Order: sequence, then structure tokens, then C-alpha cells
Amino acid sequence: MKDELNILNRENRPTVVEMEDELLDILLKYFAVIEEEYISLIIEQLKEFAGVIPTTKRRIEILVKMGANINYIKRRIKSALNLTNKQLERILEAVAEDTLEEMRPPPRDHFKRVEGSGDGKEIDGIYPSTTLKKLNKLARLLAKQSNERMFNFSNTTAVNADYRRYIDMAIIALSSGLTDINKEIEKIIETAGKNGLRATYESGHTRRLDSAVRMNLSDTINQMSILAELEAAEDLGYKYIELSAHPYCALDHEEIQGRVFSIEEFKKMQDGEPFKNYNNKSYAAIKRPIGQWNCRHTVRAFEPGVSVRRYPDEKLQQWKKKNHEGVEINGKHYTIYEVTQLMRQYETEMRRLEEKGIAFEKAGDLEGRKRVQRKLDDLEKSYLAIARTANLKPKLDRTTVPGYNPVRF
Repeated sequence: MKDELNILNRENRPTVVEMEDELLDILLKYFAVIEEEYISLIIEQLKEFAGVIPTTKRRIEILVKMGANINYIKRRIKSALNLTNKQLERILEAVAEDTLEEMRPPPRDHFKRVEGSGDGKEIDGIYPSTTLKKLNKLARLLAKQSNERMFNFSNTTAVNADYRRYIDMAIIALSSGLTDINKEIEKIIETAGKNGLRATYESGHTRRLDSAVRMNLSDTINQMSILAELEAAEDLGYKYIELSAHPYCALDHEEIQGRVFSIEEFKKMQDGEPFKNYNNKSYAAIKRPIGQWNCRHTVRAFEPGVSVRRYPDEKLQQWKKKNHEGVEINGKHYTIYEVTQLMRQYETEMRRLEEKGIAFEKAGDLEGRKRVQRKLDDLEKSYLAIARTANLKPKLDRTTVPGYNPVRF
């Protein structure tokens, strides 16, 4: 990363949001293909060894083939994560550039040299020369931390144990004579398709690998945006920030979004301590920090008495009222935020079903393929009906995976 602003590059490159959305879209499709390959390899190996008497020699052959397939999937995962890491570094650089290009000193004052800013040289007469260096150092640190988490994901994804379990259970079942190869393949497709490749966190909690990587990327980018804004704001003498706001907010952040806080109080908020806003209103500690765990709120430097709030109280109250009025779906009341989360669940389930459909097709199971298509048709109808009820835009591009071709009856 260079300690200089590349303004020409900034003018010709996509926005940070566009870069993030593009990366996440590529990510979903990439991992969908890996999931399909994973299930297909299990099925191919099961077919190869089905009905064969498990002699010692044959068991060794099974283990060798199993090891080769597992290593292939692990290489594919690492390749995807390495690609993701490189793209993430570009996005973090863009966040640093945008922060310095868009922020200006408080209107009340001209830039004053910040104590401890080094040689006192300024960028465009605005920032100490150390500001961009600090932001690029921050970007490198966050990229490194993200890379470490990605590395842990690749090492803790339960490829070995799950792959072996699926094969072992199927061979044992087939040896009993109480089932046949097609039934066992169907079981594998249903179970592996539902569970997917799963990453394990230090807490022991597991999450689908694609979801874990996606959340890590979004949280890292949001964290960079917030910390870069705070760093630059303090270098310019700002002491307050304004939280961003949006309609249909999650309840834990609804009361604080769009409000103004001192930087000191905001740091308390992020550390899970009670805090106050600019008007001295007190808030209990929040469990989910701003910009983390799927929160996409950001902050903006703010100068009380000069800066104009982007989100007046009246607007925030209108959004809150509409959110809580919500809608009724299948006899149950949902806030609009809850509807957006319900739609994300439908999108995920439709992608999982398409992965199953591809697996059934590769296995030559036409009936299984038709069952998947019927479920998909029903889910899509429900999904579109929910979107219409809540007056939300459906995101059908999030419901598909590469290689899936609908079956028409």
C-alpha cells in the first residue's frame, strides 16, 4: 500500500459498496461450485465402491481415494480464500482513500497542526502526513487479521470428518443389505446439501463456510470504514460522530442510529459499556458493536452547532413506526426488519436446493431432481409473495447458483 492518494484511480474505480457487492457475489458463486464438487466426489466414490466386499486391500484403496478427494476440496477452499484476501486488501485501500478525500476540517476552524504528528507536513494542506500512513497501517492490520481468520476457516472446515462419515455410514448401510445405492445417495445429497461445508469458530460454534467468509468480509470492511473515519476525524480535531441510519433497522440498534455521540462515548458503546449521546441521554450497553456481526452502520465526523444531522428525529421516528407496523405473514406479525431476515433465509434455502438439484442430476436421479424443482417453485412463490406483502424488492440473483437449469414439467 502506498502512502499517497491515488485520486485518478479513485475517480475511475467502482465505489467501495460496488466493490464489496461484486466480491460477495463472486464469493457466493465460487463456494456454491465447491459445495457441488464436494457432494459429487462423495457420490462418485460411493458408487465406485458400492457392493464391493471391503477387504483390507479395498479399504486401503477407499482411504487413498478419499484422501485425494479431501485434499482437492481443501485446495479449492484455500484458493477461494486467497482470492478473497487479495480483493479485500484492494477494498480496504479504497476505504482509506475515500475517507481522506471526502472528509474536511471542521467548518469552524482551519486545520491546526496536531501535536505529535511528526514533521508537520500536510496532505493538500489538510492532514498531517502521518494520517494516511496510519490509515494504511490500519488497513494492513485489518487485512492481516482477516487473513488469519480465513486461514482458520480453511483449517477448521470439517471436510475430513464429514466426508469420511458420509462414506462410512453409506458403506455400512449397504453392507447390511437393508438399503440400496440410490437411497444412500439420496441421504447424502439431503444431509450434505443441508449442512454444507462448515467452519468452526473458537467458541465451538459452527456456520456454513460461505456465510462465515461473507460475514468476515463485511465486518472487516465496516470496521475499516469506522476506524478510518475516527482516526482522520481526531487528526482534524473533531470530537463527535454521527451514526448512519436506514429504514428497517434491527431492534438492538434502532434507538441509537442517526444520533450524535462524542468519540469518547462511541468508544464506550463499542466496548460494551453504557454510554450517552450528545444530548446527554443515557443508553444501556449494547451486545453487538456497530459495524460488526452483520451490522452495516457507519459513522461520520460531526461538529455540533455547525454540522447538519443527516437524519432528523422526525425521520428516525417515521422509519421506526413503519418498521414496527410491519406485516402479517401466515398469521404471524413481523417487523419489516424481520421480513428482510426471513427473505435472506428463503434465498439461502433456494441456493441450497439448487445445489441439491445439481447433485441429483449428476447422480442420474431424475425423481430427486423433480422433487427439488417442486420445492423450489413453491419457495419462490412464497418468497415473492412475502416481498409483495412487505413492499420489498426481491433479490432473485441471490437465490441461484451456477450450473443449475430449472426443470419444466
